Amino acid sequence: MTMMLSCTTETMDPVGNWDLSKPVATSPKADSKIVLNEETPNTAINFSWEPASNTAGYGITYSVVLDTAGSSDLSHPILAVKSGNAGTDLSLKLTHKEIDDALALAGFPVAAEAKIAWYAVASSLSKNSMDSKAITFTRFVSEELPTELFIGGTATEVGEQLANAASLKRLLEADGNPGYQFEVYHQLNADEAFFFYNRNSAPAVAFGGADGTLEKGGNGITVAESGVYRIKVDLESMTYDLMKVEHLSVVGDAIEGGWGGDEPIAYEGNGVFKGKINILQKAGFVFRLNGDWDYLIKQVVGTANELVMENDAEGQGLEFMDIPFDAKGAFIFTVDLSGDGFTYTYERDPNGGDPMPAPDNLYFFADGVKVFEFTKDENTFTAPQYIAMQTGVNYTINAAEDGSGDGYSILEMIGETQTPEADWVNKGITLIPDEANMTVARDQAYMLELDFSVSKFNWSYYNLKLFHWDDANSGWDDRIEAVMTYSHPFTFRVTTDLSANFDSKINSPWAIQFGAQDGKEGELSGTAVNGGNNFLNITKDGSYEVSIVVAEDYQTGQYAFTEQ
Repeated sequence: MTMMLSCTTETMDPVGNWDLSKPVATSPKADSKIVLNEETPNTAINFSWEPASNTAGYGITYSVVLDTAGSSDLSHPILAVKSGNAGTDLSLKLTHKEIDDALALAGFPVAAEAKIAWYAVASSLSKNSMDSKAITFTRFVSEELPTELFIGGTATEVGEQLANAASLKRLLEADGNPGYQFEVYHQLNADEAFFFYNRNSAPAVAFGGADGTLEKGGNGITVAESGVYRIKVDLESMTYDLMKVEHLSVVGDAIEGGWGGDEPIAYEGNGVFKGKINILQKAGFVFRLNGDWDYLIKQVVGTANELVMENDAEGQGLEFMDIPFDAKGAFIFTVDLSGDGFTYTYERDPNGGDPMPAPDNLYFFADGVKVFEFTKDENTFTAPQYIAMQTGVNYTINAAEDGSGDGYSILEMIGETQTPEADWVNKGITLIPDEANMTVARDQAYMLELDFSVSKFNWSYYNLKLFHWDDANSGWDDRIEAVMTYSHPFTFRVTTDLSANFDSKINSPWAIQFGAQDGKEGELSGTAVNGGNNFLNITKDGSYEVSIVVAEDYQTGQYAFTEQ
């Protein structure tokens, strides 16, 4: 059992009129030199002593302490262990590994001599006495790497008290076993120091360093800018990496702007991010750092909510996937990237929108003329197909087929967005009981949905692109992505230079992928189908107008490639 002692003289001030003599340290003898052998780590060294005595006959217990030679203050020893039988034994065995671990924690380097002393310490009531012998241990020739790692220091959120140090997450190796790489997200203050520790209690080994190189016992590490950092440590290569996190966000089909959108989640502290996200449809999404596609955080396959950085997954033997989500509305997401986390959780936002009584039916009107009836599913009403809507037209929604019932509206224009050219453009707006007209910010084919459970009006539309690439020569990465212009109704077109024998497709990646019907890949016009084959219909280099008139469900369309 490890114990801490505090004695500033060989015999403390007496309590009562009695004395405590010193024990006599007998083995190992003074100036012994012992080479610790890591090949036989359980080999034991026997420490023994002759007993002490006291004039009052009080009971005496003993311990063995390893510390600096000549020390009179043993309050922070290298190692302190009470002898057996509740401290009454006159000998104690310590293994080579126990001693080497203690010397490692004290900062003695591998394969080096540690010139210290061992102390036989007698304790009786409040009095201590001791006898010591100088001894030299030669440490193991290799270091046993820590299986835990902590961060602390004035630069950190947790301060410099070792007991408050924050843990890092131990990562897996490619074979699925725990490795010696660690990671955490933590806020750091500029120009102040922090350290990594192998434990959060004394004694502990501190790792410092500079410029990405880790050094045992090195100087404190600093950063030039305050902020939240992704911190990675590799104890095998003795390196560390710091990446400043400007923001963490959600991106994907489930949010406004789709894969062109970006919904930030704020940092709360201690590796935790939290934020409100409006989920517009039941679809997938991912977390992303700094708006950078190289830093996507996805769900670990086979888990309910564990996360991994996509470009780190293979090295940890993990498979990943986009995060599936089977609900709509306002949610509060918590992303835990602390040493104990790397998970996400969510809950309904209690302030995400009050429910509104849903009517039995709902109808859509353009300039007072009924266009269609919405399809009802519990409290949600969805348009039966995409609607070609135009600027200058007044649209209304009403619970009665003749427009005489309760009306519903919004306080902004449909199609008003900061990302009008995204592949899939979408937005959720507060739904209000009102008969006011609605207008669109731009001509487009819109999908409309009203969710009365959270008082949301959701709209969306697709932009299309012509993809053109040299498929035969693996030229996908050099492809043309020509943005097509929408014109009313349901028509997209673009004029661009095309190359003979290149493949083409008309996409809104990746929900819409218009291609040729089977067997008609070489035709310059015809019926396109969503998910069809690549067009291989250009036999002559030149400028072409490419157009497609899509069906109301976006599953088919009439296309044409016309040389200019």
